[in-house]
Amino acid sequence: VGEALVNYDVADQVKCTNCKTCYQDLSELFEKTSIVVDGASREVGRLIPGALERITVTPELKARIKRVSANCDAEIIR
Repeated sequence: VGEALVNYDVADQVKCTNCKTCYQDLSELFEKTSIVVDGASREVGRLIPGALERITVTPELKARIKRVSANCDAEIIR
């Protein structure tokens, strides 16, 4: 069994700082969305449901994922 391409826990969404790295650099996997935290609306990045099943994995994609993971301010993309 291979290692997961992206590790992203939806429960960590509240930790997102909206640095924009994920949805700007990996728009085929991530999108900007709004969530409510403590009664206030916040914009966050989220993994698009089902996106991992629809993409073709290439060395270039793996390199971008590694870069996005390293640059995630909240360290929630692994």
